[in-house]
Amino acid sequence: MKNFFKIFLCITVMVSMQTVAFGQTFGYMVSDNDQDATNFPQALFRVNLASGETKYLGDLLVDRNNDGVWNESIAAGTGERVQREYEGLASIGGVLYGVPEFATLSGQISICNTGSDPISGLSTDLRTFRYNGPQQTVPSPGNRLPAPVGVGAPGTSFTTSGIVGPQIGETCIAFGSESALGYNAVDGFLYSIASDDLIALPAIRSRVYKIDPTTGLAVASADVTNPMRAVGSSPSVPSVGDINPYMDGFTILPSGFAYGSELRFDVDAGAADPDTRDAGALYRVYLGSGTASGGDQCTVGTPVSFGSACLVKHLLPGVLSRDTGLGNQANGTMYILNERGLLYRTTLSPTSTVTTITLQTTGATSGAGGGAAGTRIEGCRGAVLADEFQATTLTTGGCRDLESFDIPLVTLNQPSI
Repeated sequence: MKNFFKIFLCITVMVSMQTVAFGQTFGYMVSDNDQDATNFPQALFRVNLASGETKYLGDLLVDRNNDGVWNESIAAGTGERVQREYEGLASIGGVLYGVPEFATLSGQISICNTGSDPISGLSTDLRTFRYNGPQQTVPSPGNRLPAPVGVGAPGTSFTTSGIVGPQIGETCIAFGSESALGYNAVDGFLYSIASDDLIALPAIRSRVYKIDPTTGLAVASADVTNPMRAVGSSPSVPSVGDINPYMDGFTILPSGFAYGSELRFDVDAGAADPDTRDAGALYRVYLGSGTASGGDQCTVGTPVSFGSACLVKHLLPGVLSRDTGLGNQANGTMYILNERGLLYRTTLSPTSTVTTITLQTTGATSGAGGGAAGTRIEGCRGAVLADEFQATTLTTGGCRDLESFDIPLVTLNQPSI
């Protein structure tokens, strides 16, 4: 059955590739809000890649006690709004998958193959997200936790009518405070980056995991290291990147080429050169053994292996100290999501510039994201402030923790919005 499912996935992807011209209009992201004690729920959003217009699709909801009806509670760790941080998104055909970061709550001991599906507590799992559920009421200052329309109503089942789909299984990943996800159509596996932004160089800060999409289990892993740098070495000018790169955004092209992003640490050692993009970085991440093939800062022929990361380029004029999401269009256009509600567009060319798209919802009168009415992110509960819907600064406040990002090859089925 498992082999049949993998064959089905490959056929689905081939069909998806044939229809790519009709997809890739939208990206998807989740606001994870650090599963904080203030009960800022995780929510799913859809982004128009041409305009930056963003639509609220709904909070992530799970039937915690399996009673088939909606139960609300605003207390942290209770109720049926998901508090697990799904920071990685990737799609296979018309299905969107998510993985959370690894973390534990006080008292949680079992983190691998528990057979349970808790809402709070990060037993890292692989889960699907679906789009045939009822439209949820857009949150607003006067109704920040609206009850979902149709979920658990007469004639519907809470377990089958929400945006959150079933759990595939637990990954057994136990590393990192950040995560990201990509799908490799070449071998049929998902790959997740797990990273820890509290680890200082020269220690390992990121690991890459190969995940079986039929079980959710991570079946292989490797440290993310830079083959152009030896421990204790100084970077050349222009920089070839960090020794052990940190990255919290991840995506894989249809060709199987994988890339990771960060806007937090990496700084060009040659900052005095004419290139003003000296901070943050885009890396190619190798998923197998061989030699560097070009298109990045690794010398062609350099030995590489699973987890090798070669700098492609630096991205921005200054360090933002922000987490990222990363998605791609099949033509090589890359979209880097700043967790505070900015989307950057670039290509894989080492000399290409970066343009900024402000995420917004035309006509929205409330929602975090900054700016006047009409330029806020619809329904987004933002900074941990009294005026969470009216955060005024995109770079420091705004919609919080938008760290997962994916651009499906085909347009996914949507609820009517």
